[in-house]
Amino acid sequence: MILLMSLLSPASPLNGEPAKATIESQTLRVEFTNGALTALTNKLTGETYFGPVSGVTNVANIGLKRDQKETGVYVKPDTPATTPDPNTMIIRNIGDRQNSEMEYRFRVDPDTQDICFTIKARFANKGITGVAWGFNGIDPQKAHLIVPGKSGVEVGPYEKAGPGQPETFEYSHGNWPAEWNAQFALVQGNKGGFWVRTEDTNLRPKRVIWGRNQRGLYLSFESRSEPPYEQLAQMESVEWRINAYQGDWKVPTDQYHEWMTRAFKLIPKTQREPQWMNNIRLIVATTLNPECLGAIAKYVDPAKTLLYVRFWAEEQFPGGEVRYDAETHLAIYWPNPTPSQTLKDYITRAHELGFRVMPYVLFSSATYPNPIKNWPQMMEGIAMHPILDRERYHGTHTALRKLGVVPPDSRIFVLNPAWPGVRKGLIDSWAELIEETSADALHFDFPVIVGFDVVPVNGVGPREGSVRLLQEVRDRLPNIALSCENRYSELFANFI
Repeated sequence: MILLMSLLSPASPLNGEPAKATIESQTLRVEFTNGALTALTNKLTGETYFGPVSGVTNVANIGLKRDQKETGVYVKPDTPATTPDPNTMIIRNIGDRQNSEMEYRFRVDPDTQDICFTIKARFANKGITGVAWGFNGIDPQKAHLIVPGKSGVEVGPYEKAGPGQPETFEYSHGNWPAEWNAQFALVQGNKGGFWVRTEDTNLRPKRVIWGRNQRGLYLSFESRSEPPYEQLAQMESVEWRINAYQGDWKVPTDQYHEWMTRAFKLIPKTQREPQWMNNIRLIVATTLNPECLGAIAKYVDPAKTLLYVRFWAEEQFPGGEVRYDAETHLAIYWPNPTPSQTLKDYITRAHELGFRVMPYVLFSSATYPNPIKNWPQMMEGIAMHPILDRERYHGTHTALRKLGVVPPDSRIFVLNPAWPGVRKGLIDSWAELIEETSADALHFDFPVIVGFDVVPVNGVGPREGSVRLLQEVRDRLPNIALSCENRYSELFANFI
């Protein structure tokens, strides 16, 4: 039996009470109050997870996002809301802003028993960048948060810094897919839990916020619109799904992996090229010292070992600092495709001993001016988008300027892989690196870094641009293994 109902009769709130909607499937029962998830019962285990204090607060981050400065227009506890029918909740005058509303539309998926909903946001003043919903008040004595963000996060009970010290709080967030690596998060109790996910395959931008405060544990989920935002008066979120499970956290993560494998047509690693990578059992980060390779070979099996080298280019320095070359008047930084002779000698010796070698490369940032010969092709991917004109690591770069390490007019830019010229310039430089050194693999630093507010290029956004770049690398260099910082299993699993 599938139930979908409102607790209110009539549908509008009475005597100033907040609007509530209860949605029920065979696996769980949830209650929303003015847009916030405020109660949930896991029918498979009988567990409840919310403490005595929950509801709409700014921590739950329910509301509209309005401009590129991330200004929030949040739902307040007394914000007018109605439930005109059993599967609809409408919140108006969000943040006391007239002519603004969020409309929730609920349904139950008959195949999965997921409780599903979308949120339509409208704002007469325009400029909508996103719409967010969430919950707070999860009792940390009953459950923990688990988020596949920043390579894996678990948030549990409060901790004391010491006797008489205040409780520690926590706040963090992640954009998908850079810091939020898969499109779900879960609440794990003693016998089971519940999880929130989306089955979006259109690469829409989104964000998760998680943490712990005096009310308990909280999660917030934001669906973003695509720029330009200035004339955007309405948007609809991705479809969010909530369901309960019995067992530990591996139950929902295995279910998600099964869906992800089907949806993104993932190929098992054992079936991908190059085949030698299936034999690798150890990765060793090393310096460019050919003399140390013999010593390493005494302790490991070279045929099963991949050597990772980060600092290999001419004039490239530890930590990624930018150095001003007084003779060429160029700021040397990534991408710099010129391999040093030391790297060439190192790889030659490593191959003699049976090792594989993986140099580090970066495609998210570059300095200007830059010695890369493909720079003219890449300039269009910098100059035509405002976000790409911002300095990355502004504080560090400013300090280097003051020390005279970099010239006053040098700048650090973010590269947008949505631009074909950027992709071609980078791939040409990496192909040259492979040709000159016979390296076996490439390790990418942060494949997705361009922000939400970059206007798509001929309909291609930065996330799809990153996917295209890796596909083009794979087509150009089919026998080279690829690696990346962090995990991007959904977007890049067939390449990395």
